[in-house]
Amino acid sequence: RCQFIDVATDGAGCCAGDMAIDEVRLDEAPSCPVVTGLQAIGTSDTSAVVSWDSTADAQNYQLWIGLPGSFANGAPGSGQFIITNNASLLFDTLSTSACYEVSVRPICAPGDTAAWASPATFYVVAEIVLRLGVTRALVHQYLDALAAIVQCQRQCRASRRDTYQCVLKSVVHQRIGV
Repeated sequence: RCQFIDVATDGAGCCAGDMAIDEVRLDEAPSCPVVTGLQAIGTSDTSAVVSWDSTADAQNYQLWIGLPGSFANGAPGSGQFIITNNASLLFDTLSTSACYEVSVRPICAPGDTAAWASPATFYVVAEIVLRLGVTRALVHQYLDALAAIVQCQRQCRASRRDTYQCVLKSVVHQRIGV
């Protein structure tokens, strides 16, 4: 149902008493809206919690996680698909020093599924503890992790998607003594 109301004017100026409506378009609102607020939080060396704003009409959510660049033309490619009824999910079997892309869509009813949300990209990196007398291997591991973070940032920028987010976590503790 749509209703137009004409507001009276004082009659001054052009077109007094007339009403002009130009190029009106009415689109039906989607019955199952796309989710918003998709993000990776609480990343660790092998896990990440992915969360999003819940949708009132959603009965379940379909999640996809894959490698960056696998999401193309508004749909995920190869990767892992998961169904959940929560607005967050823990991925706890991720590879250390790896970049991931994730997307989600609500399932409101059988045959009524929203479009995929724009993907979020995040990076999982091991926590590295530096101590006095560190070994050369540990320094190389640290430098490899930093190089992987830079690579993830480049992939995020290369995607040229405004809605991309690259969540990077690098935890380095310096401890004096052993």
